[in-house]
Amino acid sequence: MTDEERLSAFLNEHQEEIVNWVSNKVKTQFKVKDSMFDRTANLVNQEYPYGQRIDNMHRLLTNAIMCSLWCGWFSQARTNAQDANFHSEYVNRFRNSIIEAFDIGLKFASTKP
Repeated sequence: MTDEERLSAFLNEHQEEIVNWVSNKVKTQFKVKDSMFDRTANLVNQEYPYGQRIDNMHRLLTNAIMCSLWCGWFSQARTNAQDANFHSEYVNRFRNSIIEAFDIGLKFASTKP
């Protein structure tokens, strides 16, 4: 089994546990500040209005967007630097892992709305 297959199998096997963990661990209070997270969350809230204020959906989407951006930067920067500890094929593997996790969540929602 490849690394990608192991991660996929893990995500599929533990999808309900992951969804419950995320749902229960996200902070429920939010204050508008000038931090990068807060500014990004406010923009996400404007782009994806859902409810009357920033809620868990906005916080999690903001996290996913910011972390995905960081993973894209990190994987390409390590490749550009020819980091001996980072394999260039990780760039696409990082991207595919993010997309696959999203797709697993979509499928899980059809069984556990």
